[in-house]
This record gives sequence, C-alpha cells and structure tokens, in this order.
Amino acid sequence: MTNKFLAFWLGSVICTVLISQVVIASTLLTQFQWQYRILIVNSNDALHLSTLDRAREILKEELQVRKLLLITLSDNKTSCSPSICANLDLDSLKNDVQIRPEQAILIGLDGGIKERYAMTEFEFDTLFGDIDLMPMRRAEMQ
Repeated sequence: MTNKFLAFWLGSVICTVLISQVVIASTLLTQFQWQYRILIVNSNDALHLSTLDRAREILKEELQVRKLLLITLSDNKTSCSPSICANLDLDSLKNDVQIRPEQAILIGLDGGIKERYAMTEFEFDTLFGDIDLMPMRRAEMQ
C-alpha cells in the first residue's frame, strides 16, 4: 500500500512539474514567477500609452498592493514599471507571449496567462477586479 501511494505521489509531482513548465507564459519572465503578476500591454495608440503612463503614477499604490508589474510594448518605445525589468528583452517578449496589437495580457504569480484584454475595452477597475478574484490574491487580502 505504501509503495502504491509513493508511486502515485511521485507521479503527481512529476506531472505537476511538467505542466508548470508548459503553463509559464514566457521563459523571459521566469525571474518574476511567484513574486509578481504582470500586465503586458502591446499598443501603438497614443491615447492608450498616455493613459498607461498616467496610471503608473496615479495607481502606483494599487499596482504595488497587487504585486503588479506593468510592461508596455510599442513600436516606438518599450517600458517597464518598476524598473526591475531593466535587463528584460522586451522586444523578444512580444513574440514570446504571442501578444497581438492593441492587446493586454495578465500573467499570474504562477507565470500562466490569466486573461487577455482588448485595449479598446481595457479598464483598470476590471483588471483589479480580475486580480482580486484570484485565489492567491484572496489569500493575500486576508
């Protein structure tokens, strides 16, 4: 009986490890796994970009509380807030996560893609609501 349990447990661990390797949105982001949630925005729309720049300042505390990194990708400029992303190859990231133009992707603490948003409909209230419904975030709030 003990050998069967051990074999089952070991098989479960191996499957979990293999699945977690597939789920990670980008190998470029593994350095942030279990430390940060990440919002990657791919937009060339001037209004969207200026809104994101303002949000970095206005919503700074909300972003910090939710452990959220904000990465902006555009043809003219790429940026990451906070600046801990300095060594991240943002150009490769765009292809790595298969993000479409005018799209935002939310990546959870586990490195998996949790949600995709069209920038035409994107709102920070919706983003924060989605994050606050995540099991790990709920545990953080208790």
